[in-house]
Parts: sequence; C-alpha cells; structure tokens
Amino acid sequence: MGRDPTLTGRTQIWDLVLSMTTKPLLGTGFESFWLGSRLQKIWSIYWWHPNEAHNAYIEVYLNLGWMGIVLLAVLVATGYRKVFSALRRDPDEGGLRLAYFVTALAYNCTESAIRIMHPVWILFLLATITVPAGWEQIKKKERARALTSQVGSQLTPCLEEV
Repeated sequence: MGRDPTLTGRTQIWDLVLSMTTKPLLGTGFESFWLGSRLQKIWSIYWWHPNEAHNAYIEVYLNLGWMGIVLLAVLVATGYRKVFSALRRDPDEGGLRLAYFVTALAYNCTESAIRIMHPVWILFLLATITVPAGWEQIKKKERARALTSQVGSQLTPCLEEV
C-alpha cells in the first residue's frame, strides 16, 4: 500500500527499548524507564527525543514488567465481558461501549494512551465500567411508573364519560 512497514520508525524504537529491559518480571518501576542513562541513550539515537515507546503494551511492560501486563490483561478480559454483557442487554449502549473498547485496544498498538489521562484511555475505562444492579431496578420502577401514568392518562377520558 506504499506505507512504511516500520510504522514510521516505531518498530525500531520497540526493538531498542525492549533490548534495554533489565527487570522483566516487575519492570523498572512506574514511569521510571524514561529516566537517566536510558533516556540519554535513546535521545542520542533519535533527534526528536522520544519519551514513550509508542505502544502502550510495551510501555506497560517496560515500567511494570510482566506483572503489569497480567494486570492489564485482567482489565481487558473483564472489560470485554462487561462490554458484551452491555451489548446483549442494550444493543445501542453496548454498541457504543464496544466501539470505545475496540478503538482503545487498537489505538494503543501505535500510541501510548494508557500512561497518561488521554481521552482514549478515559473512554476505555468508561466503556468497561458497569452500573450496579440496583440501578437496573430503579430504571425498571421508573419505566413502570411512566407506563402506569400513560395508561392512566388514556383511561381518564373514558372514566369521565361513564
């Protein structure tokens, strides 16, 4: 398609930062990878001074190691379950949540929206949140009240004639 197969140099950055990983289980610590000698080495290679891996999943691995990846996988798996539960319950709402969910997963392959309060990350979190069951009961009562008032307003003219 005439596109750069390295995703505009991202794959070279990924190879470089993954080769600099020293603690695969726990990572370097939250937001610690991009400090000190590692940052100086990366900046000596790239004139534009990157400060992220341009891949959220690699970024989580660098900072939090495999433990971070496991926690992120749990978040994605439970979010997946909740999104599809919402899709079965209410196709309109569930469809929107599914769009946010898939967009966030795809976007984070070439950018790092997880490490900052990025709108894509916020929408991902909102898509994976479920409302407690009590809210469903309140909604049902409100619908029943609305239906009762509609039926009552339709019966009132009939009762006045009698």
